[in-house]
Amino acid sequence: YDLILMDVQMPIMDGCSATEVIRALDRHDAGQVIIIAMTANSFQEDIQKCLEIYKEQLNQGYIQTAYLTLIQYVGQLKSKFPKDYKTGNISFGYLDYTYFAFFNQYLRDQKLRFGIVLNHEKLQFELWLMGQNADIQRKYWKILQKTKWNHNQKIMPKYSIVEIVLETNIDFENQESMTHHIIERSVSLASQI
Repeated sequence: YDLILMDVQMPIMDGCSATEVIRALDRHDAGQVIIIAMTANSFQEDIQKCLEIYKEQLNQGYIQTAYLTLIQYVGQLKSKFPKDYKTGNISFGYLDYTYFAFFNQYLRDQKLRFGIVLNHEKLQFELWLMGQNADIQRKYWKILQKTKWNHNQKIMPKYSIVEIVLETNIDFENQESMTHHIIERSVSLASQI
């Protein structure tokens, strides 16, 4: 696995103990796989355990390396984006979403923009259509709600009007192909929408 989301409060073996067991496994990836502790509980002792695990993960350096690689890649995508569109600055988010906007004059006049979004939690790239403000998003949600791009959406997304998955297999061994796929699919979908 590339990433494990670990429930800290599992009933039989808590997440901290499970993490220790995983780290002790006789596997080449046991010490390298990123394990993120998660909990819905906010007891002080649980938070302290989570902080200790977080510090351990940071000390291993994998989180920083992965994050920096992904952020640099978003910058490369932005720099290779077709000049038919203007691009905005990269918004780094809080380990939730990192994105840059792209738009042309038509989109700008409609107070819309597209975004190439790195969804950190799902570790995938997405195309979002976003409005300049909540009123614009609601207006275009009503227009686009029943289209093929929103057929699985029952309610308007929190930050956008349309969200389409572009790439679920982030593979830096095939970076050129992945980049081409993300950009070509984004431009094609943007023109369709």
